[in-house]
Amino acid sequence: MARSIAVACGVVACCAAFAVRAEEMHRTAALEPEPKWHLAAEGDDGEHEGDERPPHAADEAHVHGHEHHPLALGLDFVLGLGSYPATLPLRSAPEGFGFGAPVNVHSESLVVAGGYEVAERFGVGVRVPVTFGTVPNTDDAAHGVFALGNVELEAETELEVNEGATLVISLGVALPTAMGSEEAEFEDGELNAAYDQFVLNRIAASSRGFEDNALFEVDRVGIVPKLQLEVRANQILVLEPFVKLENLIATDSALERGYLAEFVFGTFVGCQLGEHFDLGLRAWGSAAFLDEIESVGVVEPQVRAHFVPVDVVAGGIIPFAGELTEPRFGGIRLGAVVHI
Repeated sequence: MARSIAVACGVVACCAAFAVRAEEMHRTAALEPEPKWHLAAEGDDGEHEGDERPPHAADEAHVHGHEHHPLALGLDFVLGLGSYPATLPLRSAPEGFGFGAPVNVHSESLVVAGGYEVAERFGVGVRVPVTFGTVPNTDDAAHGVFALGNVELEAETELEVNEGATLVISLGVALPTAMGSEEAEFEDGELNAAYDQFVLNRIAASSRGFEDNALFEVDRVGIVPKLQLEVRANQILVLEPFVKLENLIATDSALERGYLAEFVFGTFVGCQLGEHFDLGLRAWGSAAFLDEIESVGVVEPQVRAHFVPVDVVAGGIIPFAGELTEPRFGGIRLGAVVHI
């Protein structure tokens, strides 16, 4: 736990340094001649030529009165806390192993993201998930593990619905780069390292409320179409409903299911507090279509801050329905996006 707190503090310090550096860059840019194109501030009439926004570097961050910056770089950190059943050798079981009592574990998952606007209202991006954390031992304790997730490539376009609403259409492809293996093997009474990495990726997905499973599924390619409507009305209301379908295709014929479909839907509802802050609640559900539908429900109170050219978000991930409630999993989110 001490290491988790230290990592969280390090992420906060990194975000703060990131913001300070970005603010210095913005002040320097302010001395240069103003370009002909710019991003309209909230409440603008939208008549300026070139009103546009860079692609999302992270789902949680959005442009808030920024000048036009085609490049966006982001960090999305989640400290996950919960428990996971220990995997134990069991000769009587066909697989040679069984599951014991849940063991307390934690994860520090970090998604590094970047996006670039290659044309008006069209951008491309990449997300790279990495996770540090603990997984259960066979003796009801836990030990540290590192794992890389699936690198995701994304293309995104935006359609202006009206003055205060924008429809964002995106398609992500998660490459099968996640470390680990679902096959548990015991060497001298201990689990193989590949299975530990599979478990850690599963723990990271759990701590994020199963919202981005395509980033953490082992031996699967993910094809993820997504729709999101972004609404800012009367300088007060902030509304961001979204829906996506994660198509997870096996790259290993040994996997039990060659195809998995996970339907994720949700929204953010909040209000603007002055020029620089939003306060609200994200809520989403995830349904996996297996032998039967397995679903979860999650809420995340959030505070968002916007200081040109940086967006910052903090939230608490709280499952309230489904398998993440017993045993309970949750997470604390800290994120930042800088627009360059």
